[in-house]
Amino acid sequence: TAQSTPRESSGRIRDASGRSAPCSRAKRAATIHSVMKTDLPAIDYKGKDARAIALLAARLCLLPDKKTVGQFKKAVFPTQRKTALRATPIIDASKKKIGMWDDNTTPRWALRWSHDIPGGDTALEGWRVAHVWDNCNNVRCYTRLENLFLVPAAYAGLTDEDGPLAPYLRYHAYEHYKWCPEPTQNPHEPAGYDMFRNEWKYLPHATDDANNLVFNRLQESKSRRAEVLREFIRNAHYWDQPIGKA
Repeated sequence: TAQSTPRESSGRIRDASGRSAPCSRAKRAATIHSVMKTDLPAIDYKGKDARAIALLAARLCLLPDKKTVGQFKKAVFPTQRKTALRATPIIDASKKKIGMWDDNTTPRWALRWSHDIPGGDTALEGWRVAHVWDNCNNVRCYTRLENLFLVPAAYAGLTDEDGPLAPYLRYHAYEHYKWCPEPTQNPHEPAGYDMFRNEWKYLPHATDDANNLVFNRLQESKSRRAEVLREFIRNAHYWDQPIGKA
């Protein structure tokens, strides 16, 4: 029966007769390299490999409930991202206040409040509120529910503008909600979309009165952001009419 070779102390190997002999670090490294050398397969980030990665993320994302989306004819809040000026009014060229500068707080409020998710922002721990479209940093689109979704934080990078999930997510969002930010062209169905068609998941429908739900949450909040936003959102009818064509 073959016997296992005793482990040698660092820096020594056994020759063919079993005698121990010194071994240089370079020789040991060369020996290990010759044994472990492996050609790794190339990853196709634009083809089937990208689709496989994107499909895994798509199955874990949560999109807004369609009936809830239909209760808001415009962005939930008139906000736009500029972190350095967050919680201050946006003033246009005519000196008119048109909204509020923000970081990522109001997109979280929009999705969480409209779907009656309890527990404050800690309720979203492990999740990232992300945008479907990249050209959405304006008051008409930044908090549109059609433009928001939840993705596990570990997969958030897959939803970036050039990420593998982006074309499938955008096509589905347009197909499902019939909305995309102007001047975006209606997206075309990406190759391999049939793999994704029945994989999307949605937040549960919470109420047929989501407008009042959001309005009440805004009234209850003691934050500086809520104080600024109450100047624009004076009642729950605020969401009954769209702004422009956004």
